[in-house]
Amino acid sequence: MASEIAKGCNYLESMGRTHRDLSARNIIFIAKNLSVRISDSGSYRDKYRADYFNGMPIRWMSPESIIDGRFSTKSDVYSFSTTFWEILTY
Repeated sequence: MASEIAKGCNYLESMGRTHRDLSARNIIFIAKNLSVRISDSGSYRDKYRADYFNGMPIRWMSPESIIDGRFSTKSDVYSFSTTFWEILTY
């Protein structure tokens, strides 16, 4: 499951995008073929775009995103690790 989420994040990065709101609530499990998908595409943004995080949940946000209001691939990696920990400890 984690490797498929990571592949999805890698795909977004290859397209020059960041998710900005990666969390367990935005992961869809497809039972038919035992796969997962990343959802909530409304939060996707161009890489390194500087804008503020109006209404975004800080629990999954990187410290840099909270302090500076900037999102990057690195902030998605932080969100991925928080999400992975959430999945492991559920």
